[in-house]
Amino acid sequence: SEAAKILGRRRATLFDLLNEKSPLTPEMVLRIEKAFHLNMDILLCMQAWYDANEMRKHARKIKDVPL
Repeated sequence: SEAAKILGRRRATLFDLLNEKSPLTPEMVLRIEKAFHLNMDILLCMQAWYDANEMRKHARKIKDVPL
């Protein structure tokens, strides 16, 4: 509850983020940077790495495109 208050968001919004029910948006990353003095660029890179890793888990479901 306190973290949600610090971030200026509802507790349910933070709960959904932490439980992977909603994405980490650039706006939320900026709020985290301002509230907890973390680096926005690093957090966004971590999110991009996570997203790419999750997508690679599903790569076999996507057909190759012939050149």
